[in-house]
Amino acid sequence: MTSDTVWLRGGAEYRLTDNWTLRNDLSFFKADRYWASSEDFTFNSVSGLLDRSTTKITHAHQIWSERAAASYDGVIGGFRNRFAAGLEYTDTDFGSHRRFGSTTPVDPFNPARGYFPADTAANFPTRQDFTSGLKTFAAFAENAVNLTPDWLMLASIRHESMKLDRRIDDLNTGTVARFDKTFDNLSWRVGTVYNVTPGTALFGQYNRAAIPVSGLLLSNIANGRFDLSTGSSIEGGIKSSLWDNRLVATASVYQIEQNNILTRDPTTPALTVQGGSQRSRGVELDVAVSLTPQWKVNANASFIKAEFTELRSATLDLRGNRPINVPAQAFMVSTSYRFDPVPLTIGASAQHVGSFYTDTANTIEVSGRTLFDAWLAYDIGGGTLRLRGRNLTNAFYANWSGYSPTQVYLGAPRNFDLSYNIRF
Repeated sequence: MTSDTVWLRGGAEYRLTDNWTLRNDLSFFKADRYWASSEDFTFNSVSGLLDRSTTKITHAHQIWSERAAASYDGVIGGFRNRFAAGLEYTDTDFGSHRRFGSTTPVDPFNPARGYFPADTAANFPTRQDFTSGLKTFAAFAENAVNLTPDWLMLASIRHESMKLDRRIDDLNTGTVARFDKTFDNLSWRVGTVYNVTPGTALFGQYNRAAIPVSGLLLSNIANGRFDLSTGSSIEGGIKSSLWDNRLVATASVYQIEQNNILTRDPTTPALTVQGGSQRSRGVELDVAVSLTPQWKVNANASFIKAEFTELRSATLDLRGNRPINVPAQAFMVSTSYRFDPVPLTIGASAQHVGSFYTDTANTIEVSGRTLFDAWLAYDIGGGTLRLRGRNLTNAFYANWSGYSPTQVYLGAPRNFDLSYNIRF
């Protein structure tokens, strides 16, 4: 696996008046990536060997982005207003060679790795070249107004038009598939913050947004015909500073809904259609306290109820099931102590993440995990030297499933890293 990346960014800002400012941001991103691997091993009970797959993927990825905006900070009609509006254009070119096949099996007890196969039709039954172009034009505006010194209202809006051009060359069959589509979307949000007391604020917001049903740059013809998946979220909470600002506590509740996800047609299960939906409801709590000027403690917890509200497979009604990779709860507590006058800080943390499922049918559950970390930090030479130990108990765990329901990504074993950080 190799990856070479270049990312250049530049910005210019000009103050027109005491209230108006113009800003322009330009960026260029280029990445060349290469993977060659044998990802799947399957034990063959007849031969006693491991049958192996082969995968070869390349990326040639290039993005230009231009963003221009004007902002205002002043008083309008007796109210303080902070306003911004602008335009954004992004041009993306993406090419990918994709090869999938198999190679010689190996003895699991005495494996001979061998060599990666040549790029031929005999070695790779699937040989495709993807070419994608995505041009995105967006216009946006946002305004925050203080109705009173303690009451802030916020509203923003963004319109995007995304034009996708896709070409798939099948090298084994000699066929070419092309399609193009333009996606238009209007996203917006409204929010408010109200200071009940000098140290306590109530906040709330509502958002509406959209995402593709799959990655646009790698979407196939079937997914390319679908519209965007829309969603909304609502959140409310309270944040308070107590004990002379030595204790800061935040509590919030939220609901996120996503509609028009892919599902099976209830009358013709062989067909994939839009119409599925899912919902997440949750509570998040966070407390940070300075017990002394040197000793700090932080604790947070989250509780999530995520479920499909409308989803079908070819044979099952999946309503009420939990989406993959979503734990029902997570907790973390950390503490640090800084010695005086020695510029040394010691710290430790404990984190627990609940179990999750790898399939939408919720038949395969991955156990939760509890991890312990510790670190030392010493200020020296204008920077900080830090030694950190992770997963100190060497717990064996999985933290994600995204390739197939029967495969998971394993978390890192016990490890230590040494770093030196300088800020300037």
